[in-house]
Amino acid sequence: MNPDRPTAESKSYSPNILLQQRVEQLLSAPIDQCFQNNTDGANFIATLHYVDCILQKENNNSNADFRFLLEQEQLQNHKMLLKTVSDMYQECITTSESLASLVRNVDRVESLLFTSQTNKEEEIKKQSEFAAKIKVLSGALKQSETEKVQVEQFQEKYNFGEEDQEKIEKDRISPSYLALYEKLEVIYDQSKDQLLRPTAENNNDNTTTFLETAFGALRMARERIRQYVLDATMYNTDGVNITADLPHLPPLYTRCVVLLKKYEKERIEQELLEETNFLENNNHNNYPEKKKVEVSVLQSKSPLQRIIEEVIKQRKKTVLRRFFQLLMTGVTSTGTSLQNDENENNTIKPLETEIDHPVTFFSELFAFVYQTAVTEEDFMALYTRDDNPKDTSL
Repeated sequence: MNPDRPTAESKSYSPNILLQQRVEQLLSAPIDQCFQNNTDGANFIATLHYVDCILQKENNNSNADFRFLLEQEQLQNHKMLLKTVSDMYQECITTSESLASLVRNVDRVESLLFTSQTNKEEEIKKQSEFAAKIKVLSGALKQSETEKVQVEQFQEKYNFGEEDQEKIEKDRISPSYLALYEKLEVIYDQSKDQLLRPTAENNNDNTTTFLETAFGALRMARERIRQYVLDATMYNTDGVNITADLPHLPPLYTRCVVLLKKYEKERIEQELLEETNFLENNNHNNYPEKKKVEVSVLQSKSPLQRIIEEVIKQRKKTVLRRFFQLLMTGVTSTGTSLQNDENENNTIKPLETEIDHPVTFFSELFAFVYQTAVTEEDFMALYTRDDNPKDTSL
C-alpha cells in the first residue's frame, strides 16, 4: 500500500486540499533545482515534461485515492446504517417482547377478572338459592310444627282405642253409640287429610294402619245402624211406628236415618268423582257418557234403598187401610165425617154411603187423597230429601 495514500483517518480533509498539498510537495524540489542551477531552455522543457509526467502520475494516483476514500466513506456509512438498523431491530424485538408480555399480563388479568366475576355471580346465585331454600324450609318447619300441634290436640280430643272398638262391635244402638260413630268419622277424615298432605312425616305406615282400622269400624257401625233402622221399620220396635196414621219416629231413629243419608250422599259424590276422572283420563269427555255414569251411580244399590223400600211398603199398607176405613167407617182426621142435623148427634158415616151424592163423595175422596199425598210426601222427605240442598238458581 502506498504510504502517501490518504487513509480513513484523513476523511475529514477535502480532496482538493489534499491534491494541492501533494502537487506542491512533488514540484517544489524540481522547480527549486531548476532555478538554482540556471539551466537552459532544454533543461527547463525537460523539467516541465518531468512535471507533466509527475502530474499525470499523481492524477492517476489521486483518482485511485479518491475511489478508495469514497469506498471507505461508503463502507463506513453502510456500517453505521447497519449498526443503526441493527439497534433499531433490537429495540423492535425488545419492544415486541415487552408488548407480548404486556398482552399476556392483560389476558391473565382479564381472565382473573372474568373468573372473579363468574365466581361472584355464582356465589350470589348460590346465596339467593340458599336464602330461598331457608325460607321454604322455615315455612315448612312452621307448618310442620303447626300440624304437629294440631295432631297432638286432635289426639288428645279424639282417642279411638280398643275399648271404643269393642263398643262399636257389641253395644246396642243408642245416642252414645251414635256419638261414638260421629267421633270415629271425624278421626277418619282428619287422619286421611293428614296422610294426603305433602308435608306429612314418615309416619304413613301407622296412619295407613289406623285408617284401615277406622274404616273397618265405620263400615261395621254403618251396617249396624242400617240394620237397626231396617228392623225398626219392619217390626216397629224401639218406639218406631211406621204404620200409624201419623207415623211416630223417635229422635234416635231419625238421627240414624240422617247419618245414613249423609253417608249415602258422600258415597254418591265419591263414585261420581271417580267415574268422571276415569272418563277424563280415557278421553271420554262427551256429555252422554257422563250422564249415563250419573244415572248408573244414582241407580246403584245403596244401604238406604232397602230401608226406603220397606218404608214405602209399610206406608202403602197404611194408606190402603185408611182408604178402606174411609169407605167403610169414615175418617174424622180428613174431614170426611158427614155431619147431619144436631138431633142426629153428629154421627160418622162411611164414605160409601154417599155414593148416591157424587159431589160429596168425590169432594171427600179428593180431600183424603190430597191430605194423604201431602202427609206422605212430608214423611218421605226424611229419607229422600237433601237436608242442605244446593242453590241451583242462576
